[in-house]
Amino acid sequence: MAPLGNRRPRMIWIARRHRPLQVSFTLALLATVACARGGGTGFSEARARAHVRMLADTIGCRPAGSEANRRAREYVTGQLRRLGFEVRVQEADASRPEAGLTTHVFNIVAVRRGSSPDAVALVTHYDSPPESVGAADDGLGVAVLIEAARVLAERGSARWTLVAAVTDAEELGLMGAAALVHDPAMGQVQAYINVEAVGTTGPSLLFQTGPGNAWLVKTWAAAAPSPAGNSITTEIYERLPNDTDFTIIRRLGIPGLNFAPVGYSEAYHTLRDTTANLSQRTLQTTGDNLVAIVRALDGVDIRQRAPGAHATYFDLAERVAVVYGPRTTAIVAWLAVAFGLIAWLKMLAGGHRAAGLARLLLGFAWAVAGVALVALAMTGTVWVLRSTTGFLHPWYAKPGLFLVLLLGSGLLAWWVVVRLAALLPAGARGCA
Repeated sequence: MAPLGNRRPRMIWIARRHRPLQVSFTLALLATVACARGGGTGFSEARARAHVRMLADTIGCRPAGSEANRRAREYVTGQLRRLGFEVRVQEADASRPEAGLTTHVFNIVAVRRGSSPDAVALVTHYDSPPESVGAADDGLGVAVLIEAARVLAERGSARWTLVAAVTDAEELGLMGAAALVHDPAMGQVQAYINVEAVGTTGPSLLFQTGPGNAWLVKTWAAAAPSPAGNSITTEIYERLPNDTDFTIIRRLGIPGLNFAPVGYSEAYHTLRDTTANLSQRTLQTTGDNLVAIVRALDGVDIRQRAPGAHATYFDLAERVAVVYGPRTTAIVAWLAVAFGLIAWLKMLAGGHRAAGLARLLLGFAWAVAGVALVALAMTGTVWVLRSTTGFLHPWYAKPGLFLVLLLGSGLLAWWVVVRLAALLPAGARGCA
């Protein structure tokens, strides 16, 4: 083999000459990976959708404490019993002193014994808000859990015990989860997966992880046929005033994964959250991923704990997922800062040579003013809508109209900046 130094010019020429071929090859490779990993889990979207129809269409709105809520509970317990799970209802007075809440709840706890008492838990909730039939939130989660439980039960014996926990009163402040953490079954749980929904379409994103997530995130990345999610969403979500059952359970120090689709989020907690609006692909890929992850966990020691091992992760077009640890994250972050600083200094130096420092600063000031005015106009539009309608999120009623209004206000603000600049002397605009 020739030395690398003699081959490099030839390699560079090939890379430049055949760049379109490289792109095509890369896309083909990703598609091949997807085909190799996708499907084949045995999860049936049709079966899962039948469960969604029962919960959302036949039973309908099922807020905690209602007759519909009781019917939904009986349906779910019946389905899990048919699959051979040991099913019981945890009836408890749940309390969250930090939130000043107390609620009587009925959680469904179903157990299928493995060769080890240590367990993997699948968690979702069966109640819905009173203003929605909850096809996605969280009929999706319940349907996926039941169908995944069927597929996993058919494989026969498993290494780890499987706990299916379907909570009540999640919409009232995570009250079912507040009681669930005191259930004896949770004392055996070493890893858990929560399935939620904010929208009715799109992939179920891995948007939150538990403590010491590295080994569990790596399992997700290696096993999920359609991995979707990244660490940025995790960091953003942690800073938002939103919570799911996952929030309560993670206080036990158990590693976990939290999934939810977010496409067409206008349907969230509205009459639009219907079976018809629930994407077929969303239901199928969520189920495929869940089954594949649980199966992969059978080959992993779920009892391992590494509190400081926090992974950074992201997916590539839902085909493959990339995961790396804290040390690599620090290296990548410092390199990004260094290259960004170099680029900024080069741009600054080039602008200084071409226009001088004064005009460069004036141009920068105008850019900042333009961005600020556009942001102010769009924020003002939101404030006016909230003030005149009396609703926190009035745009859910007419999302298309809201988008036009928001973009219109931003473009109007941009036009004002351009016109204002045209009225000023060229020197004041940094152009002379």
